[in-house]
Amino acid sequence: MTGTVTSEYTFVPQSVGTFTIKPIEFSYFDLTKKEYVTLTSGGYVLEVARGANTTTGVSEQNEIRQRATDILHIHSLSDNSLSTNYSPTIHSISFWISWIVVIVIATAGLFLHRRQLRLNADVIGRKTARAGRVAKKRLHRAKNFMESGNREAFYAEILSALWGYISDRLAIPVADLNRNNISEQLSAHGMNNEDITRIINLFDECEMARYTPESSMRSMTDIYNDASQSMDTLESIKKKK
Repeated sequence: MTGTVTSEYTFVPQSVGTFTIKPIEFSYFDLTKKEYVTLTSGGYVLEVARGANTTTGVSEQNEIRQRATDILHIHSLSDNSLSTNYSPTIHSISFWISWIVVIVIATAGLFLHRRQLRLNADVIGRKTARAGRVAKKRLHRAKNFMESGNREAFYAEILSALWGYISDRLAIPVADLNRNNISEQLSAHGMNNEDITRIINLFDECEMARYTPESSMRSMTDIYNDASQSMDTLESIKKKK
């Protein structure tokens, strides 16, 4: 069996000079000799001359090749050397102070938030707590109307003060209040019948005086004093209870 194998290689010289191509070895198994045989080609010597359009010299080409393959040095951007004295942030006092401040603020915020939630949930308690202040403001306005001689506004303000105060104190909506349940609730809170009757009569007198001014037999001063005294009496009974 015979044959021919041809291999073609392209050489691109990078510099001018004399170069030697080493011999090439080829091994195969000889069936006649029953052994491997190695054939060696002859070497070649090439003379590379400068090309007609080449302007770059040998030294310049070597410099370009060196720049492309060389490992460049690392240059520091500043003259300061790297510090070897390093302490973790967790070991600093400012780190722990910051954490303590954060924890204190978070705890205070949580406490205030929960307190506000309890206050918002206790609507009845808040209305009861401010009932006295609201009633006093209304009585003060009623007194101003009394001093200015505005009878209709005076009686309307007394009624508003009584209804609103009793509604807040007894935790009963104004729309659900009437003379019967007012009497029952005030009696259950320990108010005597005389004080209860005085409050009911105040309602009747003020209602009558608003629409029939000439029917009121008592002065506005007496009505005002009775309303103020009735609220003070109910206030003291609620506190004792």
